[in-house]
Amino acid sequence: MRWVDKALLPFDHGVSLGDATPLQLEWMDAETERCLKTGAWVRARRRRHVSLVFLVPKPGTNKWRLVMDFRWLNSHCVKSRCKMETLKKLRRLAKPNDWCISFDLQDGYHVVGIDPAFQEYMQFDVRGKLFQCGALPFGWNGSHAVRTRAGGCGREEHQQGARVLPYTDNFLLLLSSRIEALRARELTSRVLVRLGLSRNEKKGQWEPTQLVEHLGLEVDLKAGQFRVTPARLQKIHLQSKALLTEASRQQRWLPAWKLAAFTGLYHSVYLAVPRARLYLRELHFVLSTRRGWGAKVKLTRQAWSDIEWWLRLPAQSRWNGHKIWRSPTRAKVHTDASLFAWGGVLNLKHAARRFWPDELRHLHITHLELEAVYKTVQSFLRELTGKVVRLYCDNQAMVAMLSHFTSRNPELMRRMRRLWILLDLNDIELQVGTSEASTSQEDNFWDRGGAHEHLCFTTNFEYF
Repeated sequence: MRWVDKALLPFDHGVSLGDATPLQLEWMDAETERCLKTGAWVRARRRRHVSLVFLVPKPGTNKWRLVMDFRWLNSHCVKSRCKMETLKKLRRLAKPNDWCISFDLQDGYHVVGIDPAFQEYMQFDVRGKLFQCGALPFGWNGSHAVRTRAGGCGREEHQQGARVLPYTDNFLLLLSSRIEALRARELTSRVLVRLGLSRNEKKGQWEPTQLVEHLGLEVDLKAGQFRVTPARLQKIHLQSKALLTEASRQQRWLPAWKLAAFTGLYHSVYLAVPRARLYLRELHFVLSTRRGWGAKVKLTRQAWSDIEWWLRLPAQSRWNGHKIWRSPTRAKVHTDASLFAWGGVLNLKHAARRFWPDELRHLHITHLELEAVYKTVQSFLRELTGKVVRLYCDNQAMVAMLSHFTSRNPELMRRMRRLWILLDLNDIELQVGTSEASTSQEDNFWDRGGAHEHLCFTTNFEYF
């Protein structure tokens, strides 16, 4: 625990769960007994730094998660950051036709203890009974980073055979065959016992399979696809509908925290629905106008339209599903634009160029650069279909926008969506990079109207 300035002075925020229902109290009594037994909580001897706690409902009947309100403590602690190993890494880690097993640790946060010298900073009072945390709690701003760094325990023992993808207390093990997966399962069981850990038998996929549900997505290692699970699609539909219903009653005003929660849910499926990022930019813009998480924000018309797109997502099966691995077939495209013309080169051999029509010449150069990319893809559509395309351009703003397919400018966002639809319909994956100096000079030659008689170039005049 690192302090921003100096150690936190004693404070007392009072007694928690004074208004709890009988069912909540019944659950709380059982949870208290369990946590005292495992050492996650210990009884405190003196009141020093007492925070509040509250219950968050979990799926199921009378199931809750106890969360500590450590906002005051967190304001005095240095924020810890960590980099998560998400399903995006699966593209490099997994191989076609792999087998896998997955498991969750039981009480994943509680496997990491807290130094007794710091336990008094995490005290809480439940209806007159004073406790302090003996293991990582939900609510402290350093818990996630500490737990993530501890997630590699036992990982080295698998590196000789299994490829391991850890995410907090969720683990996915990848093997080349079913027999290897069974052996890895036995080794995993021995490692967990040796470390004093146990897996949650209600979660994960302990039987080797090629189709697994992990982190909210369906991973099909045989077909090579990410897909959104039916349960998550239903959740997206219901929450989108509830969001629009509430916004319509409040003249498009919504609590910032609620919109942020839905945005996080939407973002969790982008690996299976790549075009999801196109319908998140405006929601992030709306959230940026908040004065605080307790305040309200007003949906723009574009944000409203984007939420309607999410509402329709479950009915659009063609949008659900994306390849895990990229196509080995690649192409290289360079584009550039000036205020009066654009140019594009395919694989440094074939070129396309044309002057801008009068209605486009007034646009900002960034808009023209994006339009040049669109027209270049159209010109070489037959050659680019089904391929991974490495795009080079010398405009840094364009590289940033196309890397994430987002922009705060509404007009740029409209053009970007048009480009995305073209790429999506023709199974083209775009990777963006900055042009090298020599290449940039060649692009500049084409978009400024130069001509070499010995070079043969064509333009698809069907589009221009």
